[in-house]
Amino acid sequence: MSERTVMPFDALTVPLTPGVTLVEASAGTGKTFAITRLVLRLLLEGKVEGLSQILVVTFTEKATQELVTRIRAVLREADRIWSDVAPARTDDNDDLFKLREQFGTGGAAIIRTALSALDDLAVSTIHGFCHRILAESALESRIPFKTTFLEDDTEPFQRAANDWARTRLIGDSDAAQLVVAGKSAPAEWVSKLVRPYRRHPGTGLDFDSENPSQRLLADFVTTVDRTFEAEKTRRHLLGFDDLLRKLCDVLTKEGSDGPLATRIRGKFGAALIDEFQDTDPTQYPIFSTAFAGCPLFLIGDPKQSIYAFRGADVHAYLHAAAKAERRYTLLRNYRSTPAYVKAVETLFLRAADPFVMSADEIGFPKSRRPGSTSFRKRFELMVVCRSSGGGWTAHSERRASRCPRRTRRVSWRAMSPTRSCASTTRGCRAAGWPCCFARTRKHCS
Repeated sequence: MSERTVMPFDALTVPLTPGVTLVEASAGTGKTFAITRLVLRLLLEGKVEGLSQILVVTFTEKATQELVTRIRAVLREADRIWSDVAPARTDDNDDLFKLREQFGTGGAAIIRTALSALDDLAVSTIHGFCHRILAESALESRIPFKTTFLEDDTEPFQRAANDWARTRLIGDSDAAQLVVAGKSAPAEWVSKLVRPYRRHPGTGLDFDSENPSQRLLADFVTTVDRTFEAEKTRRHLLGFDDLLRKLCDVLTKEGSDGPLATRIRGKFGAALIDEFQDTDPTQYPIFSTAFAGCPLFLIGDPKQSIYAFRGADVHAYLHAAAKAERRYTLLRNYRSTPAYVKAVETLFLRAADPFVMSADEIGFPKSRRPGSTSFRKRFELMVVCRSSGGGWTAHSERRASRCPRRTRRVSWRAMSPTRSCASTTRGCRAAGWPCCFARTRKHCS
């Protein structure tokens, strides 16, 4: 396999210089960990004036909450390490001690300031970011000040489909018979035809004009699209897809020195874009234009690009990746056992090009697998015990040892600490005892 040349990524040493840095992170390689350290370094190295000037964008609302929680936890741990009474140095916080050695005691004030400004941290979805920019910069965005952001566009689409049916089918028995023969209502064609068509603005419809069915469907798509756009213009409405398209149009027309891009850089001095494999053709132009001359990190894994049905386009990711000034890959897997990682690698590396694209476009780099000792340090056995209320709850080994033996669901003779994770799990399963390996009881539940 012609594997691409990749540079191993280290969140503590990667340059925070202006320009686009692409970071490919396979599942379990510490992507969120890397993002939290980049945020900390941007603050300590003075690349931004404060936490509010760092933009973090991810794919879902749930992921935004997880990132906020993790960044908050890292800042609090860093505050403890920079304090006069620092905690013991361990494998889990060794990287923060290295940063303290690098930046000295002056970092304490920066971290405390960031902690007090946690509410100003800008972590949002791509649509949330576009909504904020358009709402706060209506003049620069060239949209009406009284624009309404439409969270659900089902109703106007339905009206457009009904209008087409009334004007096209009533009085045209041949067209009506074609619709009836198709056994699907025009309203269903919106999700199957109109929405995919609208995801690729500027494209045309290729159909056989001599085929009555294809001609009818093409008329439906173009008419409903035109009617929908006319209603939005008349009522000053913007849908989710319009947020990205409008912001992209304005930024690309004005360029990186235009009023809108300048205003965005006045708010944010650096950007970290998570889950970038789920991008579309509008997102890279937005961020590359808005953050020209600023540190811009694009973090994702093209192997996990699975949201084409929601508009994600892996080709847009590959186009952006080709333009990145620096490319890195997270190579160490922290989530899975060495045997499992080796099994997955064996499966995918059987073929020279394991994906639809060539290995030069989407490769499968070999992970650096942690040894069994590293795995045991990060995980411990969680034992399921009966609670006082009669239910079942998970406890760490130390706490579960205090539970009465009759309430335990795991035999401690089978759970000897000297046994490997694999043999311990096999012993539990053979006896029918529920257990799992996790970092904390919360992760287990």
